[in-house]
Amino acid sequence: MDPIKPEKEVICAMEKFSTSYRAKIESYSQLKNCSENFWIDCGMFHVAGHWWTVNYYPRFYNAYEGSDMVALRIRLVTETVTPLKVDGQISLIDPSGKRLVFSYKNQAYCRQNDGKAIELIRTTKLDHSKYVKDDCLSFECQVTVSKWSPAKVC
Repeated sequence: MDPIKPEKEVICAMEKFSTSYRAKIESYSQLKNCSENFWIDCGMFHVAGHWWTVNYYPRFYNAYEGSDMVALRIRLVTETVTPLKVDGQISLIDPSGKRLVFSYKNQAYCRQNDGKAIELIRTTKLDHSKYVKDDCLSFECQVTVSKWSPAKVC
């Protein structure tokens, strides 16, 4: 008996895509009185065939710590049919260019609006740091997206 021959054969491979995104929050001091979990949309970027946005949380409440944290959320804006894995670094940048780096790994994105907040630093600590200068805060996100894609059709 002959084995059934497939019409076509697909070979899948893991692909990685990377980008950097930088933002500056002006009038930083005006955010001190905002409500908990209030966020600011810091714009969009495109990587791995998808649109993403960065949400800045000046007062993200952490129940475990019992305090407000500064947090960022990298949120998937477009639909996806393929699960995505995101790794990266978020850097707070002082006026001299020195960075305070926070890494995150293996965040899974399976549908539109996925993305969890990445807590960076206590709000009170950031308020009195060198990273807030002239009422501004600058940060950079380095994002690497991995996804399985059909690489070859035989």
